[in-house]
Amino acid sequence: MKSPQTVSLHTLGNEELLDLIKNNPGAGVSQGVQDSILQILTNRGVDQDTIQRFRPADSNPFDKAQKHYMAFKRSSRRVFFCYLTFAGALMLSFLLDPHWIVSTALLLIFGSLISFVIDTLLQQKRFYKVVGGARSYSTPLVFFFLGMPLYFLMFLSFKQKMEARLEHLA
Repeated sequence: MKSPQTVSLHTLGNEELLDLIKNNPGAGVSQGVQDSILQILTNRGVDQDTIQRFRPADSNPFDKAQKHYMAFKRSSRRVFFCYLTFAGALMLSFLLDPHWIVSTALLLIFGSLISFVIDTLLQQKRFYKVVGGARSYSTPLVFFFLGMPLYFLMFLSFKQKMEARLEHLA
């Protein structure tokens, strides 16, 4: 015998069931009900591509991992940009007379650089949390003690490892 909840799900149309899957976080649909909906839709002949389009992006670990990987790459580009800007501004400051505006600009650029490095490392941590693997051997203190050139060298290693994990997850 079917549960009352499953019976009421059978009375809904395909569009309504897909809408329940789509609005899963807001609708408060439990995982068991979501599994029942998927089973009903499969029995009705709805193809998996249609179901996947309506599922929230956060429901698939690959999608979550890819989101964190893309954020990691975006933050890394910002780190590279800030580092080059900081290095150029620092060189330029030696040519200019000391002024408080130049010093303030250098401090703001350096603060942005540090915040982007921390954001990059947090995205990397979130990525490894989603894929269920051990986090990379990097810590923020390594970069502060050994300097930014180490980040540029290790970025290639981080990127390669994360891409390998994404391929394994797919």
